[in-house]
Amino acid sequence: MIAKLAISAIWIMASALLFRLLNVWEQLPERVAMHFGRSLQPDGWGRKSIMAWMIVLLVVGHAILTTWLLLMHGQGNGMLAVIQLATATVFFSVFWQMITFNTAGKPLKAAWIILPVLLIVGLLAALLSGT
Repeated sequence: MIAKLAISAIWIMASALLFRLLNVWEQLPERVAMHFGRSLQPDGWGRKSIMAWMIVLLVVGHAILTTWLLLMHGQGNGMLAVIQLATATVFFSVFWQMITFNTAGKPLKAAWIILPVLLIVGLLAALLSGT
């Protein structure tokens, strides 16, 4: 049950992110920030087409890999599902913020990366404790 829920959530996040990217494509400058340092300030730049391919390959690739892993090996392994969901949540948050930075200039916020991770860690702890 957890595996199917995780797969659904991961594909929904991937779809939302790709829809967002398509929706703002014309607003993106040709040269975009693609890497952010520890201070969450941009320190690496590239073409928007490279950023788009990176997002598509990582997010869709992760969704495909997760679907295969959970259907083949994770039906009874809730921990694997939670770990994959955590990874997808971080991808979603980081890439969403990266798109927003490049279209609207809004800085990345650590809370939008840390809070999903803490939520997933809490779920993982609950799974491990058997509650």
